[in-house]
Amino acid sequence: MITKHFMRQNDQEVVQVTFSLPACKWSSTVHLVGDFNNWDPRAHPFRQTATGDWTVTIAMAPDQIYQFRYLCDGHEWLTDNCADGYVPNDHGSENCLLITKRDFAPHRD
Repeated sequence: MITKHFMRQNDQEVVQVTFSLPACKWSSTVHLVGDFNNWDPRAHPFRQTATGDWTVTIAMAPDQIYQFRYLCDGHEWLTDNCADGYVPNDHGSENCLLITKRDFAPHRD
């Protein structure tokens, strides 16, 4: 699940984005990796909650389109089925899209 909260921080508009994944018994680490962190697999680690779910919250610029994926245990890439869209990548799979426009409403089937 992805939730977006538009707010003002230090006199600038930011989008507080929380990425959440259900408990994955087979994963000991999960990282948020995307173009906003130069695809650095260590930049945004998820933390595991008491219920076993995974979550990370970051501040992002508004009115942008970001690409991202999740990296589990340093080798398995996951795509979020709640992303705002998808785009093919150079590895034969898809990157997720996150759109931080206030008036954007994704189409869900």
